[in-house]
Formats: sequence, structure tokens, C-alpha cells
Amino acid sequence: FGPRVPNSDGHKACGDYLEAKLASYGAAVVSQNVDITAYNGDVLKARNIIAQFQPEKTERILLCAHWDSRPWADSDPDPDKRYTPIDGANDGGSGVGALLEIARQLSLNPTELGIDIILFDAEDYGLHEKDMDKYYHLHHLIKLL
Repeated sequence: FGPRVPNSDGHKACGDYLEAKLASYGAAVVSQNVDITAYNGDVLKARNIIAQFQPEKTERILLCAHWDSRPWADSDPDPDKRYTPIDGANDGGSGVGALLEIARQLSLNPTELGIDIILFDAEDYGLHEKDMDKYYHLHHLIKLL
């Protein structure tokens, strides 16, 4: 899907895939869609994806990861790439991959406990490295007032 930055085509396609894949493993899937205003004023079309295995069970385990990716590679060694979105294969993608495999195993081997998997969105839409000092100092100035 490439980068999974909220509001991008890759983000929407990946979210649709995740919902369908979890449902194919027998989970009851709920999508929490919300518009979130980011620190910079961008309105993000965010979607948390909740998959419940054996939702009727009252004793439950919760497993979580985030599925979005950063809109900029601000730590890239190449300064020309620091404003490009990242694929998020390791950060975000690896946790989701592990949870998808757990979901597949749950479809084959139900447990005595109910299992909830939540894939959180909009977690990686944070400050660009160049803005850290500006927002850090503004935050501390407000605290002093």
C-alpha cells in the first residue's frame, strides 16, 4: 500500500484490507471513523479498527498496534528525503503483521478467553523534527502563564 498517511489513497486501501482480512478470520470488526484535527490544523480522516474474537466472552485480552505511517522521514540521513512519507514497514507495519498472524491463529484455534485486537490510527502524525523546538518552547511558555 505504500505510506499509510491519513487522507492518502494508500491509507484508505490499507484500512479496507485490514478490515476485510480480520473479518475473513471470523472476527467481529468495528471501524471507528473520526475526523481529528492535528497539531498543525490538518483534518485527518482517522479510522481505528477493532476486531473481536468471541465477543460474547466477558474475560478478554487486548492486543494493540498502530497501522498508520509517518508523513515525513524527518530522520532520514538524506536531507532531500526528510519531507517524504515513509512506508512504515518496521514502525506500524511489523506490529500489525504480528497481530494479523495472531488473528489467523485465533481463527484456527479458539481460546477460552475473548481476544480484542485494536489497530490504532493517526498515531504517527506527529511533529516534524524541525518543529520540535518551536512547539516544545511554546508548550512550556503556556505552562508558565
